Amino acid sequence: MLQSEQGIVLASVRHNDRTSILKVFTRTRGMVPFVFHLGQAAKSAARNSLQQPLTQIEFQTDYRPSASLFSMREIKNLHPYRSIVFSPVKSAIALFVSEFLSHALMGEECNPKLYSFLTDSLEWFDHTPESQCANFHMAVMLGTATALGISPDTDNYEPGAMLDLREGCFTMQPEHTDCADASTSAVIARLLQCSLEETKDAPLNREQRVLTLRTLNNYFRLHIPMFPQLESIAVLEAVFS
Repeated sequence: MLQSEQGIVLASVRHNDRTSILKVFTRTRGMVPFVFHLGQAAKSAARNSLQQPLTQIEFQTDYRPSASLFSMREIKNLHPYRSIVFSPVKSAIALFVSEFLSHALMGEECNPKLYSFLTDSLEWFDHTPESQCANFHMAVMLGTATALGISPDTDNYEPGAMLDLREGCFTMQPEHTDCADASTSAVIARLLQCSLEETKDAPLNREQRVLTLRTLNNYFRLHIPMFPQLESIAVLEAVFS
């Protein structure tokens, strides 16, 4: 039986000349793979754009218990972006966020809190000036960690403390080398305590962003099985150089 569904496209893999496989984080089922039929004519360009990363879509589908791959019908763009697709900087950030989420949410089931966080964050990102979005991707990473229940605990943070990447806590006396330095730890502690709106006021330079991003990548590699070294980090480092 067909039902209405909403989701965020995280990745698209070409299957053959006529179809792609979309990885979609859905509102009611979490991460789900769908078959997407490509348009062949020029007039189908708008339809094909629906498979772009972070596009929010609404569609009809039939969740059959025995299926591992699902079909999509009557697909439409739920919230057409005004700036993300037209800004090279925002597009690079979006590419990173989509790669991050496609790995962080692998196998994730229905998570209303996380879904709302992501849709609200993407709306903020689209409507906020490019110059104020340099910390957006890190805010998404930390907000996702919070929704997944693996966020670092800031209760015991104090200046000079270091983030224990294994235990997800801040300590003055680390017992191993899987720790962030005090400066990077201070950045992460501050971002964890900021709202998305407040992250634009965090005065980070390029070096701080690079170190923080690499540290967060390592954090997720320790807390999510099979989480990789994200390839698009190099793209972001070039964008903010």
